[in-house]
Amino acid sequence: MNFISRPVVSKVKLLASNTLFNLLNTLFAGVFGIATSIIVARSLGAVQLGEYSYILWLIGILTLFVNAGLPMVVAKYVAEYIGRNDIATAKNIFTVILKLELGASLIISSLVAYLSFFLTSDVTRKNLLLLSSINIIPIVLARIYSAAATGLQKYQTLIIASLISSPIQFLLIVFTLLAHHNVAGLIVANIIGSVLNLAIFWYFIKNEFNRFDSLAMQGIPVQVTRLDTFLKKRIAKYSLSVSGIIIIDAIVWQKSEIFFLERFSPPEEIAFYSLAFTIGYMAMQIPGIFSSLLIPYFSGIYGQGYKPGLKKGYIHSTRYLALIAFPIGIGGAILSAPLIELVYGSEYRNAAIPAQIILVFNSFGAVSRASSAILYGTEEQGFILKWGSIIAIFNIFLNLILIPKYGATGAAIANSSAQMAGVVGGAAYVNNEFGIDYPSKSVLKIFISSIVMGIGMYSVTSLFNGYRSLLLSISLSPFIYLVSLWFIGAIDAEDRRLIYTLLGKNE
Repeated sequence: MNFISRPVVSKVKLLASNTLFNLLNTLFAGVFGIATSIIVARSLGAVQLGEYSYILWLIGILTLFVNAGLPMVVAKYVAEYIGRNDIATAKNIFTVILKLELGASLIISSLVAYLSFFLTSDVTRKNLLLLSSINIIPIVLARIYSAAATGLQKYQTLIIASLISSPIQFLLIVFTLLAHHNVAGLIVANIIGSVLNLAIFWYFIKNEFNRFDSLAMQGIPVQVTRLDTFLKKRIAKYSLSVSGIIIIDAIVWQKSEIFFLERFSPPEEIAFYSLAFTIGYMAMQIPGIFSSLLIPYFSGIYGQGYKPGLKKGYIHSTRYLALIAFPIGIGGAILSAPLIELVYGSEYRNAAIPAQIILVFNSFGAVSRASSAILYGTEEQGFILKWGSIIAIFNIFLNLILIPKYGATGAAIANSSAQMAGVVGGAAYVNNEFGIDYPSKSVLKIFISSIVMGIGMYSVTSLFNGYRSLLLSISLSPFIYLVSLWFIGAIDAEDRRLIYTLLGKNE
């Protein structure tokens, strides 16, 4: 029996179980991600870190364009057709898209290598780009396999991949830096890590589809839908609109500010902004544990035609994301300055203000992921493309105005302003299109509780110095937050039921 054929209550438990798996995966990858950023920043220094960050950003943008909307297509349609008990169609969709991405990644990798060799005058950057072009292929393909794991809701696969590849890549980076190979060596370490990650995903996804094939051979009935003209057109339409959104996303959400910083500011400003952005991104991976489950979840409900589930899922997921994201964003902003100087060194103290801006506004962006998830899951993503296009122009305008004068801080303001525009527009559209009222009262209560927690943390850090203030502030923050939630009335019966579900108990 597949997950969509189960009762609704069972699906809630499955969502809770997958949340736990995703939590373990994110925490494990996050620990190594933070450790890697600290070691790299301290070893390279601000100037080399700026160059390294630029190369990573450029390759990241290129792979994002190559993947476009196809990983999301795989996640959505695999989840939808598994929900319909149509295993063959789900597998066919995955296979066709994988072949397309293999060809596209080979072409783009070759093109980057060619352009780098003949058009780049700086010898160092030329060599780094030539080397980095290799990494495009495994990154692109791994995202397709990862999307298949998401669509199949096999989050154990993500954990296993992280358990194996993260520590190995971390050790490779450490050995590279100890050997004084610097940026080029780090890129080689990244390539090895990407290939290993792809190999792990390939092994487990291949076995999962083989398992489905064996069930079919045992006589277990499955509905089969070929990739007929109607289905191909539906997938193509969805893919094109999502791909357009991905391009917009690259401007608004994927550090496009680095492009302008590279032209208008010294390398140090790239390092400061990249560090601030990384801190904000890593912090919001915690609410991302939950939000990453929402697109296949809403897709499955949409495939069943269970409309009441969309409303309930949207309201509750928005509240739960707020409960997680707001205290992280505000608490992180309070502690960012002392933590950056303590962990990364005084050379990076100018990253503190950009980090504070990004942390606070990224928390609103994390909460808004419920809005985007329901739009993707119900194939209403066209609004994201239209509204996102306006926001992207707004973002570019802010980059041109703010970055030449204010550097990394201006980049953080531009990025955060564009994100807030997206948050407001998405919530308004969900309300208008689905008739679902945004749970503004509950979200406001949670935000106020987080502010109270932040005030308490700031008071503690003002009274003490050094490690004591940080440890005491972090230790007291959960208590202050929970008391504030209770006093303001931000916790309701649904929250208690979710806690019991996660604990595997009954009320």
